[in-house]
Amino acid sequence: REIDFEHPRFSPYAVPAFLRLADLLYQRGKLRKALSYYREVVRRSGSESEERWWALFRLAIIGERLRDEETLKWVVKEAKDKDNIWSRVIATLWEG
Repeated sequence: REIDFEHPRFSPYAVPAFLRLADLLYQRGKLRKALSYYREVVRRSGSESEERWWALFRLAIIGERLRDEETLKWVVKEAKDKDNIWSRVIATLWEG
């Protein structure tokens, strides 16, 4: 049975569930599937949440490994003009 994460009862669990699933897929080498779940984490999480920044970091790694320039550019754009440790790491490793 599928869970409706838009339902108020389940929506608080969406980000942690998608993040754990993405991490598991990443660890198993299923990078394209992990990429879609990390994007969902970014979409659903707050702009300064740790989950969002972890997902952006992993998206950059996946983008690099898959030679996905579009994903890398998007992640760098998301990190630009932010001032936290994650944005600095992303800028240092992947910005132009």
